[in-house]
Amino acid sequence: MIIQVAQTEKILPDAGFPISTYDNGKKGISKAAPNTETNKSYDYNLAIELAARQAVYKFESKRGRVTIEIPHSNQGYSIKSRNSLTGEIERYIEVKGVSREWNKSGVELSKMQFNNAQKMGDKFWLYVVEFVSDPENVRVYPIQNPANKVTSFIFDGNWRQVAEDHSDPVALFANGVKINHKYMGSGQITNIVTRGNTKLLTIHFDGQEKPTPNLTLNLHTMSVVEE
Repeated sequence: MIIQVAQTEKILPDAGFPISTYDNGKKGISKAAPNTETNKSYDYNLAIELAARQAVYKFESKRGRVTIEIPHSNQGYSIKSRNSLTGEIERYIEVKGVSREWNKSGVELSKMQFNNAQKMGDKFWLYVVEFVSDPENVRVYPIQNPANKVTSFIFDGNWRQVAEDHSDPVALFANGVKINHKYMGSGQITNIVTRGNTKLLTIHFDGQEKPTPNLTLNLHTMSVVEE
């Protein structure tokens, strides 16, 4: 499996946009984003989690294991599952539920949950529950020791934000800065609009009556004029 880790706007190394490639060749994507949920979305997510847990309780019961519910405030895992005969804890389960099909939008493990997966090894299980809002089609996918199934990590370009002793050439492009454009000549930046990872420049080129707006910053065609 390969996990691609992307930085978020909060620059949290444990948050990202992981892409996992599984042994069967299929891919799953999970996203981690800054916490901007409203109360309404929080209530919705809590309802999804509760429904997912109920599905896991039934799943474990049918297989002769007894579940022990863990408070929602616990950030390491959701449920303990023990052998009904010996009383031994066999599984520490982190439950992730999705209201529809488990697809490229994926599920997320926090840094603490991933660390627990590494420490607990085969006793840590990730249970993904899909269609939690549809009791007739609800499905549970138990994955043992998910951390051990990761073979490598890929870090995307947004990790430049936390690089040390490194100058980002994009940062040199600012309002008032003079630039050279490979095809359009020399000019001065008069405005910058940021949309995600893309910067759109308005440039007043020499000899032009009006500035040219919405030029995507491209380091291959643009360079800053050093004064």
